[in-house]
Amino acid sequence: MVPLASVQVTSKGHVEVDSLRRLVFDHQQVQGATYSYEQFDEFLAVSSSFKQCFFEHLSIRSACFGGGRRESVYEACSFDGSKIDCGAAGVARFVGCTFRDAYVFNFFGLSISMVDCVFSGTLHKVAFYGTNPETRKRNEFRGNDFREALFNEVTFREGIDLTLQRFPDGWVKPDDPYDRIRTK
Repeated sequence: MVPLASVQVTSKGHVEVDSLRRLVFDHQQVQGATYSYEQFDEFLAVSSSFKQCFFEHLSIRSACFGGGRRESVYEACSFDGSKIDCGAAGVARFVGCTFRDAYVFNFFGLSISMVDCVFSGTLHKVAFYGTNPETRKRNEFRGNDFREALFNEVTFREGIDLTLQRFPDGWVKPDDPYDRIRTK
């Protein structure tokens, strides 16, 4: 007999959608903007691009970095000091971004590309994918610096070349059971 899963409810009732603090971008091109020292219930970017933007010291309860089918792009953006609960990472590309002293959790990056990004702080329950197993679309994943990051349940799946990333001295690639699973 399989045990039933338990669920813990912290509150019950309904939430007025208008009362949620949301940061939403829909087909926007943003450069040099600052969105720092705020708390948001939701962060959503749909087919948008961001260059040299500051998303520092944010607290985000539900982040989707790329909603929809078209990729959102983040270039030279800073997420330093932020606490980000992802849920659904979406379709996005990060190039030269920093996540210093950030706490990123529940990040399931099926369609996320990361190039030359810097991570420190904590990555908790994070999965990076070299290829989306559903669409077979390849994600670019190279040049990332994890030397100061604390990993807690972090996986690199579907063909990410770990020799193209930087890890702390003495780091050993763990065995990934998904490497033994072949898909058509």
